[in-house]
Amino acid sequence: HQSAGEWAKAGGAPGGMEGSVAGKQLHTAMDYVEEYALLAVVAVVVLYFVVKKMMQGVDHVAYEIKSRKAEDSIRRAREAQQARYWEETAARREELERLEKERAAAKLEDMAAANEGRTSKNKKTLKAKDTRDYWDNAQGFNHMNP
Repeated sequence: HQSAGEWAKAGGAPGGMEGSVAGKQLHTAMDYVEEYALLAVVAVVVLYFVVKKMMQGVDHVAYEIKSRKAEDSIRRAREAQQARYWEETAARREELERLEKERAAAKLEDMAAANEGRTSKNKKTLKAKDTRDYWDNAQGFNHMNP
């Protein structure tokens, strides 16, 4: 008389199976597929998403480096352009400074004239020039002393 295990090993199992999946004895490729297919699919999907995320990270870093280089070159070009502008407009700025000083002096003259009750624009009310000579006895300009 045979035990159940000996009977299965001897090939007496129905269907002619040599091993049992329930008994953890895997012998055929179909047994492996049935046992590990879902695990393999999940592993492949997880690996795909991990690799995809890593590639996105690498692309992001590469883009950051590229954009930083572009911004640097644009900044350097702007600085060079600004330096050229300052060099090219130096003479014009000096001229504008001189004109500003003249305007300030004219404004001061206007203020002094207003303080004295005259205007610096009207020729008749300009500050009187001293036309006296030493023989005029402080009378100023007259028709006898042209």
